[in-house]
Amino acid sequence: NYNDAYRKYGYAFPLVALPNEKEKAEMKATVLTGYEKGESFQGKDFSGIDLSQTDLRGVDFKEAFLEGANFSGADLRGADFTGADLTGANVSSANFANTNCKSANFSNANVGGISFNGANLEKANFVGMRGSANFAGSYCTEETLFGNAASRAFLFQLSIEWQGLIPMPIIDI
Repeated sequence: NYNDAYRKYGYAFPLVALPNEKEKAEMKATVLTGYEKGESFQGKDFSGIDLSQTDLRGVDFKEAFLEGANFSGADLRGADFTGADLTGANVSSANFANTNCKSANFSNANVGGISFNGANLEKANFVGMRGSANFAGSYCTEETLFGNAASRAFLFQLSIEWQGLIPMPIIDI
């Protein structure tokens, strides 16, 4: 299909074709009904879906295509977005606490007002993100991308809380 071809050969095609309003409503109904039944949406294409202000705690969107999706204000605590593509998505003010976003692509996404406290952001891509998000308490690695392709998570100010440990100097003998 067109979107699959775009993802594979994106440089040769225009942007992903997003659904019209009727298709968005149908996709939303599919997700909400499936969510109530505990279904997984792994690998599904829900590009352009509007799930703003919904409660989707613990939803499984592993490797899902969610380009241009709207999750603004949604409760996504404990959700699994491992390998999901959220390019250009609006996730502003959504609750991403304790989510698994390993290898998720948030490039050019609106992340304003999000807290990723407790989230796994290992190898996640935030290049070109819009808005200001709180990454305190999240798990990032040097492969987590922020800003431009040359930026890494470790360029951000990180704080370490000493929990009953006494710091010891390292002595080179």
